[in-house]
Amino acid sequence: MAVRQIGDTIARIDVIDQGALIAPRVRDPSDTECSGRGLQIVGEIAIRWGVHDDALGGRAVWAEVLTREDASVAVMNPSLFEVEADAAAFPV
Repeated sequence: MAVRQIGDTIARIDVIDQGALIAPRVRDPSDTECSGRGLQIVGEIAIRWGVHDDALGGRAVWAEVLTREDASVAVMNPSLFEVEADAAAFPV
């Protein structure tokens, strides 16, 4: 995991693993499933997030979160709410 500050109000968090055959995706698990909610949680707390392959053959899920209670930076820039992922890099 890596965390870095972007400007005064945003931190970027990268969580890297060895990668899987399919890309991580937001799921809609049933109430009885014990997994499948991670990216839903990321989507709720992040102002922007995505997935990319790293140079060592792993995969990173990254998220940018506000580091201050003042959310005016996110309101002023609606493009921050877009989810980014390199879909071409992942087989379906």
